[in-house]
Amino acid sequence: MTEPATAKPADGIAAVSGGTPAGDWRALLSDLGLPAPASTVTAVGERPGFDTVHEIVAASVEAISAFAAVVAAFWEQRGGAPQRITVVRRQAAAALHPTLYQRQHGHPIPPQHTGLRSAF
Repeated sequence: MTEPATAKPADGIAAVSGGTPAGDWRALLSDLGLPAPASTVTAVGERPGFDTVHEIVAASVEAISAFAAVVAAFWEQRGGAPQRITVVRRQAAAALHPTLYQRQHGHPIPPQHTGLRSAF
């Protein structure tokens, strides 16, 4: 299942070639009392489909965009130039380990631990 096409991006976020504005991170920063940077955050790439009712890709892109925007705001406060930030949807979706929220044939998907990771 893919994200609904009705998701509205925030106003004032510039898109760069081949991308679309990334979510409503400006409202999130405002709610937290943090300054919105002049930098642009753009989501690029296809939205991978996940068999879940949760909007995993949108949540991942939103979280990563907000984090990147705060870092850019701090950079600008220190005299740095506005940045062009790009969030790749497939990489963002994988960053939050979506298999934790999915089921396969009605059962939870078992965790995919590597030897090193499961040792800790």
